[in-house]
Amino acid sequence: MRKNSFETIVLGVFLTLGLIAALVAASDRYRVEMRNRRVELTLDYPELRALAAMNNQPLTALLSKFRQLGVSGLAINEDTVASLEQAGAIQVRWTPGGVHINVLDRSGVTAKRLRTAITDHDISILPASAANSPDYIIISAPGERPYSIQLDYGDFRQMGIGLSPTALAVAHSSGLTPVARISNFSGVNEVAINRTLGQLENEGVRTVIFIGDEVLGFNGLEATDTADLLRKHDINFGDIEFGKQKGAETLAIALHGKLVRVHSITAAEMGTMSEQAAIERFTLAARERNIRLCYIRLLTDAGHQAIAKDEQYIAKIAQSISHHGQMSFGLARPFQKTNVPPPPIRVDRLGRSSRLRFAAAAFMGHADRRCLCLAGGDGIAAWRNRNRNGRNRSQTRRAGRRFDFSDAGMRPNRSLRLNADCDHEPLECGASGGYGISSSLIGHSGRDRDGCRVAGHPAVHGEGQSVYGD
Repeated sequence: MRKNSFETIVLGVFLTLGLIAALVAASDRYRVEMRNRRVELTLDYPELRALAAMNNQPLTALLSKFRQLGVSGLAINEDTVASLEQAGAIQVRWTPGGVHINVLDRSGVTAKRLRTAITDHDISILPASAANSPDYIIISAPGERPYSIQLDYGDFRQMGIGLSPTALAVAHSSGLTPVARISNFSGVNEVAINRTLGQLENEGVRTVIFIGDEVLGFNGLEATDTADLLRKHDINFGDIEFGKQKGAETLAIALHGKLVRVHSITAAEMGTMSEQAAIERFTLAARERNIRLCYIRLLTDAGHQAIAKDEQYIAKIAQSISHHGQMSFGLARPFQKTNVPPPPIRVDRLGRSSRLRFAAAAFMGHADRRCLCLAGGDGIAAWRNRNRNGRNRSQTRRAGRRFDFSDAGMRPNRSLRLNADCDHEPLECGASGGYGISSSLIGHSGRDRDGCRVAGHPAVHGEGQSVYGD
């Protein structure tokens, strides 16, 4: 009996320390969030250009209207050789000696962009006479000597050549910050990324959102190297919420929080979603999940008076997010780091005795049935009850199944829900990371890999996720 009392006191002390640590962490996190209440509303350049053309409106005038409504970013996709071909800037001919590309732009801008992109991708430039098979590409431009490269045209066609100078000029003249959308490429290396990011920095880009299913540098460069180059050029990584880009998670970790969380609704979703539902999604993302860049696509069914309807749509999003001035609009910036250090002792790793794990039952003050919820890195949720024979049994349940942890180690990283076994009231606990018991107060919205509901609010730097099972 004395031993049980001692265990109860010890666990009570640790629970109290955990609560204090949680309050300190929550307070620090609150201060960090209050210092960053600015959201960047970003529109898509190709959509705006199409909207202006269909309604016979000057693009700069249209952008000025949206800027007055709170828009501060303009997302610009990088041009590719394919987009130049589609725009009629180059002409492509197929011959037995290789693929001939004729640059039709006589200003020299397109020719310079092509040559720069080829150099940035570390592709060797050869004399035109070296081309003697379909594996070569011969490039000719007005006022320049033809040259060749040895590369499959299918790969060359998808190669990025940087942001459109026209689009950049439109963004800057309208007072908007360009948000770069670039893709990863084969043969990527540190030199190529340094040149690419250096060019973006010179063009006034502050945030980059990668196109496709890979982040820049994936499968060719260590995430730490890409992170160092992003920091060197003072460019933020736009981490897409619910995105599945390869390398995004490791890059985010390597950046130590120097990123901007992005929320967007795809064009396919916009075709089936109501306007109000879209407004609510952006509002919840910004106000409850610390999203700081909202990538907004225009209404697909605006029809008649499309510009007026899109203006109303953007105004409603801005008004809903702001909520009487509680949040502002402008350039997105990363959250500052919190000042809470990791604990020297993991509370959830205290001992292997099931008696110590569940000794808090008495501390909880239940006379007949005793409940305990510990959320830690090992993910433990359990209850203790006294059966009719007076024997104690420690059990845990997930998805309707029971597991006896009296002698076994805890099942790691699993979320649990206990039903009607603790005074007939549900008891929810979940796996957490980073701060033991204290982190159970810091949640993350979304779904875990097992499809369990994730409750709470996002941690600023991803630490401390509390997962609750359905």
